[in-house]
Amino acid sequence: MWKIRSTKKIGGRVVKGNFFICFIAVLIVTLFADGPVSVTDNAETGRFVIETVADSFPGTPFAGALNKFLGDIDKFKKATSLGEDSSAGHIAPVYHKVIADGSVGGMVARSLNKNLAKGQLGPTAVLLLGLAVTGLTYIFLGGILEVGRARFFLELRDGRKVRPSKVFHVYRIGKTRHVAFIVFLRMLYMFLWAFTIVGLPIKYYAYRLVPYIAAENPGISRKEVFALSSKLMKGQKFKLFLLDVTFLPLRALSLATFGILGYVWINPYYNASNAEVYAMVRGEALVLHDYENMRLPAKLEEAVSNIGAKPQYSFLNTAMMFIAFSFIGWVYECLLWIIQDGLFVNRGTMYGPWIPIYGVGGIVIITIVNRFYKRPMVCFFMTMAVCAPIEYVGAWVLWKTRHLKYWDYSGYFLNIQGRVCLEGILVFAILGSVGIYIVAPMLDTYLNRIPKRTRTVICAALFAVFLIDLCLSHIYPRTGPGITYDLQ
Repeated sequence: MWKIRSTKKIGGRVVKGNFFICFIAVLIVTLFADGPVSVTDNAETGRFVIETVADSFPGTPFAGALNKFLGDIDKFKKATSLGEDSSAGHIAPVYHKVIADGSVGGMVARSLNKNLAKGQLGPTAVLLLGLAVTGLTYIFLGGILEVGRARFFLELRDGRKVRPSKVFHVYRIGKTRHVAFIVFLRMLYMFLWAFTIVGLPIKYYAYRLVPYIAAENPGISRKEVFALSSKLMKGQKFKLFLLDVTFLPLRALSLATFGILGYVWINPYYNASNAEVYAMVRGEALVLHDYENMRLPAKLEEAVSNIGAKPQYSFLNTAMMFIAFSFIGWVYECLLWIIQDGLFVNRGTMYGPWIPIYGVGGIVIITIVNRFYKRPMVCFFMTMAVCAPIEYVGAWVLWKTRHLKYWDYSGYFLNIQGRVCLEGILVFAILGSVGIYIVAPMLDTYLNRIPKRTRTVICAALFAVFLIDLCLSHIYPRTGPGITYDLQ
């Protein structure tokens, strides 16, 4: 029978022995799943806590020390340009938009209402749209990464050499849609149980082990994963609740440090302890029952052996991916402009919905960088190394042939003649890594479902339109606000 004290002790030992990778892994999940809003909320809540404590002891040296600490924090924010006036580059404006709207979903909903619906959507419709976007973001990003985080800590406690990139485990083994549906069902069940009020906390703990079961057995059926979690948690819910209660003092201490302590220590400690709880409960269940799906070492070995199988793409699918990447790049650029300036602009050098430099970069990445598929960090830095010259040469060619600037990084940190900058390279490296491990394999799977003859006809038609657009845009170059930049 597992005990709270010993479980936390083992969890703490796991984190201490692997502190840096635990911190990075949990930070990745927190930033991708929760976004910067949670960081801001922690900071504001922490300030409120410190101000309340200081006001409780007016005129004392203790209150003076707390107020001085808050003053130092404000000076630091101003000195490092972390305030609302920070708007250099693309990342800062988007960051502040997210903060102002309260969530990524709210930001997208308000932008769509302003530009596509011309403000015709009412507050309720905008709220529902924002909730829908937030829900989809959680299902395909936050929830998937939560399962990956569970996998990370399960392998870590099993004595394996684990990298922080293990949190992307579900994407890499091709189980994204299956696990995403499990995440959706869990969210739906919790929403429906919330109407019973009393049933919500009970089912919260009954389904607490779903991410760990899905992490251990990514192919488990949707029905079985919930049934198994409920069986394992039978008689364990209150004990797990008490475990959560023991972390409350640490959570309060984290608020007093503006959430910093939570990211550095408490969150990794909490997740390691929960992984230990799952392992202990599963172990006890194996002794009393015959759950074939709960043999941790065998399942882990099977899943690990499937990781790293470098995908091979046919010439036809690669050609189709060129168009797909060009279209994705166009969507990305248009959305970025909508978020930044609140206006829809048909971005890019061509008239159609595609930006060829994204297609070129995507194809180079999945054909050259893809060779390092088994080493995600190498892929990331190789993508940086590949994207930088592609973007620079692209800007140079456009300048020489059209005497126009379609992007300008002048004033950005570490830019080269305004044609390439560090921020842009980092963004493209992230997008390229997503392309290698998620987008390209997913596109390949869907394309292979289309008969080859049909694919060939579609590909030929798309490239015919693309080439016509390319010639037309070369003869009559596109210019205007949001498309080209002032030469001065």
